[in-house]
Amino acid sequence: MRGQRSVFARGLALTLIKKLQLRGEDVFFRFFDSRLYELHQARAKKKSHGIDVPYVLPFTGEHGRNYAKGFGLLANEVARLARREKKSVILYLVTHAECHVPLDAIERLRSIAQLYGIFMLPSSGELDLEYLPRLHKVQIVTQAALEQREERAKRAMDIVDDAAGDAQPRAARES
Repeated sequence: MRGQRSVFARGLALTLIKKLQLRGEDVFFRFFDSRLYELHQARAKKKSHGIDVPYVLPFTGEHGRNYAKGFGLLANEVARLARREKKSVILYLVTHAECHVPLDAIERLRSIAQLYGIFMLPSSGELDLEYLPRLHKVQIVTQAALEQREERAKRAMDIVDDAAGDAQPRAARES
């Protein structure tokens, strides 16, 4: 992602991380492209300063897009984390509408974690990914929502409240 979608996604991720940490959750964060980048942690019960914001905001991937490889590595990491931590895992994917992940990688991740997808649509407004029905929850952020300050803030807070479990159970909404 680039531009406004990237800024929104990073701000949303940082806000969600902080909200989850304040609720007592341990949060593990990393960027991906054709590889997984450095793991960052925000532990709730240990002295943790949270995620390194100066790392998150200017980050740029360097290895091109290879979602099969990246998500294969992610599945290995999530499986190892679930075994080590002995906790259930919710995987929040904050990405764009062109993140084409092979179904077998999604199925493997789904077997070890709940999958919550947050997708930034391009200006064309299309989201056609074959694995969407396999995600436990999907949120969509349209270009129109990003263009208006009030709508952008409302959309971000709706997603954070829903993802952090503060909202009443409801179907995923499009905005």
